[in-house]
Amino acid sequence: MAGDVFPRAVTNGLVSEVPEGTAKPVYSAGPPPDEGLGLLAEAVTTSGAPLPDNALADAAHAAAQLPADPRLRSIAFTAWLVATSAVEGLSMQPLLDRLAAAAGRQLALDQDALLVEIHAYAAADPRFTELPPAASVNRQLALAGAFIGSDDVTIWRVGHAGEVEQIAQLESAKGGENMALVATAAIGHATEQWFDGDELIGAVPISRWQQPVAAIVARLPRSAASARTAAAILRATATRLAQVLEREMLLERNAAHDEILTATADRRLVRLGYDLHDGPTQDLIVLAGDLERLRRQISEHGLVDSKIDSAFAELHRRIEATDESLRELAHSLQPQTIVERPLGTLLGRELERLRERYSIDGTLNVIGDVDDLTATQRITIFRTVQEALTNVREHSCATSASVTVTVDERSIAVRVSDDGIGFDVTSSLESARLRGRMGVAGIGERVRILGGIFSIDSKPGGPTTVRATLPRWRPPATDASGG
Repeated sequence: MAGDVFPRAVTNGLVSEVPEGTAKPVYSAGPPPDEGLGLLAEAVTTSGAPLPDNALADAAHAAAQLPADPRLRSIAFTAWLVATSAVEGLSMQPLLDRLAAAAGRQLALDQDALLVEIHAYAAADPRFTELPPAASVNRQLALAGAFIGSDDVTIWRVGHAGEVEQIAQLESAKGGENMALVATAAIGHATEQWFDGDELIGAVPISRWQQPVAAIVARLPRSAASARTAAAILRATATRLAQVLEREMLLERNAAHDEILTATADRRLVRLGYDLHDGPTQDLIVLAGDLERLRRQISEHGLVDSKIDSAFAELHRRIEATDESLRELAHSLQPQTIVERPLGTLLGRELERLRERYSIDGTLNVIGDVDDLTATQRITIFRTVQEALTNVREHSCATSASVTVTVDERSIAVRVSDDGIGFDVTSSLESARLRGRMGVAGIGERVRILGGIFSIDSKPGGPTTVRATLPRWRPPATDASGG
């Protein structure tokens, strides 16, 4: 992008790179590794930072995987704890300040150089990759913001209209025209850009296949040391964000493919629903009429007594119940029904039907917002539970079943358990395949198409548990009613 797109005053404030000359750190031998980690652990305790119960033990384990070098282990220990705070979405500034100060005293290491090293370890933590792309981006921004001392860190990209647009930011980020201009320069020139006018702003391009696709931009505190440190931290963050954006692109491409496959399966189910409504349900109406005519004919010949009349009434009741079941099944096969109604209500009705018609007690536990999912995810959850409960009532001889759906930032987990007689999973699935009974196998395939994991845990004598786990991901700009 040509440089003359900027007003002259702004162009003159841009430099392509940060001044060189960062001092090389000088290391001391430091205390023995165990003693050093103990001092850092004490700093964590006095910081009052909220951390998971096992965080210190996990950090010590991570440090122990490195060579017995006090510097490496102290940095790894610190980075693990800071990354834990970032991944969990916790406040990390007090923890980072205490740990960096303690590690700096312990290692006699320049503070800015130490921050760069700790950040490099923390940003590379594999736990970031377990998050959905949007959450991973947010956590990496928060991590970078804590290290550079700025709460105004944003990501910009070129939109469809050719102008840069802000696509991610820390909660308190202000953005602004200067940040947009610096982001445009960084993306257009594929180089770092720094604006030193009324405010200090740095931008580092985020590249994919060596082409700039976005930029991370931060409004920075004013000091040369901070600028050099921020430059290194923003570079490391841009590298990590490029990997996240690559993963998001793959997910988008897979999602488009998945939507085609799942939409095809749903169209078949819709057709099956129509066929049930127009075929077997209509036949049942005719059958009920024929049965009533037969009862009247027998009655006219004086052949009906109380037992025969009761038998006719029972047959009529069973026909009505079957007709109602088929109509409900036909209705449940309509994906729009699942999309429009609260998922918890639909799952509760499935368990209520199980209890009323088959005397199998059921419990439902929904954790998280199941209605803030894509249509495909909701349909897959419902189909999984529906098919699992069908097997409970038809094969398990169970007296109770439980359904648990858990939605968190990382995943969507479904578990259906029963106290029935169980079965040998391998032989039963093979037998079902040979008989053309592909219900559970079909659900497993649907889950795997969406990038999930499906499993059945059972044995003769029981119990049986069906599990499905989907990645918690939403395509950009997709609302809850979308695919």
